[in-house]
Amino acid sequence: MTGETPALTNAGLISHWGQGPATVLALHGMTGCGLDFPALSVETPALGSERSWVAPDLPGHASHRPGPGSPVGAAGLTWFSTLDWIENIARRLRFEGRAVHLLGYSLGGRMALALLTRSPQLFDSAVIISASPGITRPSLRAQRREADKAWAEKAEHLPLEEFMREWKGQPLLAGQLSLPAAPDSPDAIGRRERLASHTGQGLASALRAFSPGTAPAAAERIHFYHPTLLVAGERDPAYRAHAAELAQRLPYPTVRVVSDSGHAPHLENPGSLGDLLAGFWKLPH
Repeated sequence: MTGETPALTNAGLISHWGQGPATVLALHGMTGCGLDFPALSVETPALGSERSWVAPDLPGHASHRPGPGSPVGAAGLTWFSTLDWIENIARRLRFEGRAVHLLGYSLGGRMALALLTRSPQLFDSAVIISASPGITRPSLRAQRREADKAWAEKAEHLPLEEFMREWKGQPLLAGQLSLPAAPDSPDAIGRRERLASHTGQGLASALRAFSPGTAPAAAERIHFYHPTLLVAGERDPAYRAHAAELAQRLPYPTVRVVSDSGHAPHLENPGSLGDLLAGFWKLPH
């Protein structure tokens, strides 16, 4: 059952579910929300009974509007102010005496890699799903900035539903278009309502601030000396290659492929991904 954890909630920006003594800090992808992940606990119940989940809506998404009142500050949304905010969530969980397992998907995966570089001592394990190491070549960074600028302008000028249809129509995300309708469970309804609260202006700010053409690429060597699971979908060859590349940068990597899935295994095949996570964390399943 989803809800809010009083000790951590910033104006409803952080969702919480599960009952376990250790916590998963879960970071969603671009145009997603914190409620993208409860289906994993539904499909693999041990992920709810043996883990507590803390999942923020990243700035620019849902009701997390950058600007005055945002926990990332009023001076303007940046990659680094967002990492500071997430890091503070992890520190609070540590202060409460909890083990913290970091999980990030796509954009959230790039943020997770940055956090493992900045503050590896905060986390007991990491799961990186469908994430790239970023872009280092200046010409390619410039191209990506221009591409994300164009998407940001679309977000600002198109009706939200039309923008989301175009966004999900990208070949990388096409697997999400064929997903069956989610059942009318409280979690599924909550997720639909959360996604419907996106604004074009908010998504545009996130696209500009978090673009791989703007954000730093992952470090060549990430000194995180705990287990790290690198995951990609069977139908996502580019990100299978990224997972293999990232494995060369980490001391204790495990690479796994989720069958019958494209870029978003947590949405396209949550049962298989849930079983992978339970095995990685050595939970009964």
